[in-house]
Amino acid sequence: MKTRSFQWGRWLTVAVLLAVAMVARAQLSQRIKGKNFTFLEYYEPEAGVKSQTNRIKNILRGAEGQSLTADLIRIRQMRLENYPPAGPGTNLIAQSPEAWFDKEAGVITSTTRLDLVTSGGQIVMRGESGFLYLMEKSALIVSNRVRTVIQDAALKGKKP
Repeated sequence: MKTRSFQWGRWLTVAVLLAVAMVARAQLSQRIKGKNFTFLEYYEPEAGVKSQTNRIKNILRGAEGQSLTADLIRIRQMRLENYPPAGPGTNLIAQSPEAWFDKEAGVITSTTRLDLVTSGGQIVMRGESGFLYLMEKSALIVSNRVRTVIQDAALKGKKP
């Protein structure tokens, strides 16, 4: 009888240690920090278009990414590249010293500076105090003290 209770006690101890280890691992994974962060977002496939696969919509990069929660990541030296549905090149490249990326909502936001350049450099924009980017809609809202330079060729619809 003593042997069985000892075995049950040992199994219970092992089970408790495993449970504690799993909880600790889950908490640690929420605080992971890594270099060269990259997140790719793809266009949804169009119905009936067989050859269309893996078209990149957005590439979000950073010198460092740190998970703050399961869905929220702080990104240092953020760089966002947005690509058109068809054709080569980027629509825009946006850079910020720091941003927060909510994977679940598909939102990138910051209260710091944003530098943006469109394809060909025809439009250059700088916002000093924050932005919000909705990945699904490719919608960018730049807030406070925004300066924009538009080249003549962009206004005339001509390439320089």
